Formats: sequence, C-alpha cells, structure tokens
Amino acid sequence: MNIFLKITNISLVTTPRNFGAMVFHSLFGLGWDCSFNKNRKHFSAQLAYEIEDWLNYLQIFTNISGSQNSDLILQGITLGLRVDFLRF
Repeated sequence: MNIFLKITNISLVTTPRNFGAMVFHSLFGLGWDCSFNKNRKHFSAQLAYEIEDWLNYLQIFTNISGSQNSDLILQGITLGLRVDFLRF
C-alpha cells in the first residue's frame, strides 16, 4: 500500500493596511444659556444633530471578494443640559 502526499503552497497578496483613520466631525444645532441670581448661577441647553465619518475604518479581508475598505459613519441627535453654581 503506497500513500502519496501532495503539498500545495498558497500565497495571498493583499493591499497594505493603514492602522489609522481620519475623522470628520460636525455638529449643527441650537443652544441657549442664561445667568441668574446676580451672575452666580448659569444654565445652558443645547439640541443638535451630530455626525462623524471615520474614513477607511473597516479594513477586512473576505475569501469571496478580497480586501475591503469602508467608512464608519455615526450620527444622531445630541441633547445637552448644564447648570453651574458659582461661589464667591
């Protein structure tokens, strides 16, 4: 009984990977603030739409289509409330 074993080398060439990402960040909205009690207290409110775009963030390799570079986009509405108490 003879057993033959065939060894096959497979090499794969991919594009270079960049381990950093450029980010664009934007915030569009309205804000309001006021001081009261002889400027010893401060109140502010903010309502805005916020978006971030991370360029070439998703760097993966699949067997079917090869390397892929995609953007990651985060977006949403931001609500901010702030109260400051100052002591003199």
